[in-house]
Amino acid sequence: MLRDDLPHRSSARDAVEARKLDRFRGMLREVLPRNGFYAAKLARVADPHGIRSLADLADWPFTFKEELVEAAAVTGRPGNLTFGPERYSRYHQTSGTHGRPLPVYDTADDWAWWMTCWRTILDRGAVAAGDRVVVASSFGPYVGFWSGFDAAIARGAMAIPTGGMTSLARLELIRTLGGSVLLATPSYALHLAEVAAEAKIDAAALGVRLVIVAGEPGGSVAATRSRRASKVSPGSARMEAGTAATSSMPSIQRPTAIGRLGRRAASKKEKPSGAKPLRLSSSCAGVSGSAKAMSAYSATERSP
Repeated sequence: MLRDDLPHRSSARDAVEARKLDRFRGMLREVLPRNGFYAAKLARVADPHGIRSLADLADWPFTFKEELVEAAAVTGRPGNLTFGPERYSRYHQTSGTHGRPLPVYDTADDWAWWMTCWRTILDRGAVAAGDRVVVASSFGPYVGFWSGFDAAIARGAMAIPTGGMTSLARLELIRTLGGSVLLATPSYALHLAEVAAEAKIDAAALGVRLVIVAGEPGGSVAATRSRRASKVSPGSARMEAGTAATSSMPSIQRPTAIGRLGRRAASKKEKPSGAKPLRLSSSCAGVSGSAKAMSAYSATERSP
C-alpha cells in the first residue's frame, strides 16, 4: 500500500464510523424511553443520547440472550418491545435447542431491514431471475429461512420450499427442478451431502452452483467449512448469511471458503454462567425502530 493512500483510507474509515454513530443515535431515539427493557438496562449509563463515539459502548452493559428469554418467560411475548402490538406484523422464535425458545416480533420496517441484508447476500452470489433457490428448511418459526425465501422471491428467482420432505426427496427435487442455489444450515448441508453419497447420487452433478448457509455459526468454523467444501457441490461458491445470535450478516469469501463471521472477544464482564453477549451489528445499513441491532436471532435448526 502506498503511503499516500493512508490519508484517504483514514478519511473513508472516519466517514463510515460517523455514519454508524449517526444511525445508532437514531436507533436510540426510537428505543428510549419507550422500550422498558432497555430503559431499565441503560439507566446506569449517564447520558445514552449523548454518546460521542462508538468507543463509548465499551462502558455500556452487554445484553445476554438469557435476559431476553427471561423477560419473555411470563407472557410468552418479547419483553423488549419498543412499540405497541399493532405495529408488529411478523412472529418468529428461536429453536429452543439450548433452552426456552426466544420469541421475536418484527415490524414492516424490520422486515425491510432483513430484505436489505439479503439483497447484499444475493448480490454477492449473483443470484438473479432464472435461479432456482431450494430452501432446505422445515419452515417452522425461524427467521433465517423465511427471510431468505422472501428475498429470493423479491429477486425474481424461483423460491422452492421443501418443508416436510425427506432429505432424499429434497435431493430429487433439486435434480428435477434444476436447483442452482441451496439455502440450508451448515450441519444440514453436510447431512444432505452424506445422504447423497449413501444413495449413490453425485452431488457435484446436481448443478448447485451456490450454497448459502445460515442459522448456525458452524459455517464459519474451519473444520465444518473444510468438510462442506469437499462434500457439498464441489466447485460451487459458498456464502454465509448469519442469523444466529453469534453472527452478523452478511459475510462471504469466494470461491472455496466461507467468510468468518465477526465476533466480539470474550467479555471479562460478569455474566450468567454459559451466557454469550449479543453483538451490536452494523453489517447492514438499516436499523429498525424495534431495536433490531439490540436484539438477536438464533435460528438454529437441523432439518430432518
